[in-house]
Amino acid sequence: MKQFLNLLMFGVFVLSVGCASRSSQDLLADRIEQERVYTAMKNYPDLIKINKERLQKKDTPENRLKLAQNYYEIGDFDSTLYYIAPLTKQGKNPNALLLEAKVLESQDRLKEALGVTQKLIALDSKNAQAYNLLGIIKTKEKDYKQAKENFLKAKELFLPDNIVNNNLGMLAILTGQFNEAVNYLLPLYHRNFKESKLVNNLVLALVKAGRKDEALEIIKKQRLSRKPDTLIEELEELENVFEKNS
Repeated sequence: MKQFLNLLMFGVFVLSVGCASRSSQDLLADRIEQERVYTAMKNYPDLIKINKERLQKKDTPENRLKLAQNYYEIGDFDSTLYYIAPLTKQGKNPNALLLEAKVLESQDRLKEALGVTQKLIALDSKNAQAYNLLGIIKTKEKDYKQAKENFLKAKELFLPDNIVNNNLGMLAILTGQFNEAVNYLLPLYHRNFKESKLVNNLVLALVKAGRKDEALEIIKKQRLSRKPDTLIEELEELENVFEKNS
């Protein structure tokens, strides 16, 4: 999944022909390009420096959210909550509420996360990410019926398939519905969505659904194990892990 960009140097070489000064528009364009590269590289420490400086110069909701998101990506949840606190206290910024709820869910503060997510849905009833997060919370609470309803609502609101179908597939695995899980996950794989979590879920679902040949092919193709047959056997032997639907 990781993408590595080999950059020789950040900066600009200026050939002087008379005047060596550069316009503010040029400098702004350079800064935007630098930020774009940092984002592509997932270079969050440098993005934090950029966005903290930006927030110091101009305190806006957009600048606060960018900085808070950077901290969220590196798992610094205290800093995330600190920088969005002025926005979440107002309770009127959907993006701030969503980020707060994601932090609380990541910390397994499920009751608090649920409250914030419900507040967000009351503010923005068509927020697909909010319903997806609510599905995750309900999954953790083992309320699988409500979890599925919320994932399907997120799908109805056009949350990207690689997110919501993977979550529906994971939920199907947890409830022992392995063929259903395959139906959600295999089309994603064929569409070249091959994130590690999705592929691992798909292989497990295929094995538990009795489709070992397909699982073996994916294991070999994606180089998931040096001993593919052994991995298949280990997955087959998994028992008493999944809850069956009543």
